[in-house]
Amino acid sequence: MKATVDALIALADGRRDAAAHTLLRSMPANGAKGPINAAANNNVGIAALIAGTPHLAASRLETATQLWADSRAYIERTDVPLAGRGSVFHLRLAMQHQDAFTQLKRQPLFDLCAAGSAISNCNWDLARARPEPAATHQDLIARLTATLGPGCAEIRLLEYWAAPDCEAVRAAYRAKADALAQSADSFNVDSHDARSELKCAVQMTVLLHPSLLRPTTARA
Repeated sequence: MKATVDALIALADGRRDAAAHTLLRSMPANGAKGPINAAANNNVGIAALIAGTPHLAASRLETATQLWADSRAYIERTDVPLAGRGSVFHLRLAMQHQDAFTQLKRQPLFDLCAAGSAISNCNWDLARARPEPAATHQDLIARLTATLGPGCAEIRLLEYWAAPDCEAVRAAYRAKADALAQSADSFNVDSHDARSELKCAVQMTVLLHPSLLRPTTARA
């Protein structure tokens, strides 16, 4: 979390090499699982892109997308509590329609996995030198709007996708750093709360703006 916030602040200050160095130092161990490690692999991947090592970037971003898929698969096979402090009526209704209620409980978790995966895939496209124009990012924008809100930094970055490194891009990274730092205390990733862990992981997953690529990487 601290490495991500520090790297975002560095990007906001125009210090992309410092951001890459910070994230590369927090490289996750090979074989580490879960959505937090999906975010970590994503962030190491974009750090490698900034540093001009696209092969490492592609490997880490591919791992990130696989970990997001693994997280979704884990949710699909894990029991989800049907009711919390609801009334007896709602508990009885949930028991009578168990499959439907289970799907309703799982859907927000699936949405978070999809949002994290979409960000990592967008970064992976950069690593494979095939960035898409912003006009084709409507699915990503819709997912981010549903999970992080319409004013999230990632959507602002997509709005300036074709722009050079500019104040608007840096302001988006500063806003993301501020939001992540302010929400850090609300995450309880050690409590086996899947929603909290997934939301934390998605918010820590950084989208790299194409202007931050090194020229040699962009031509790879």
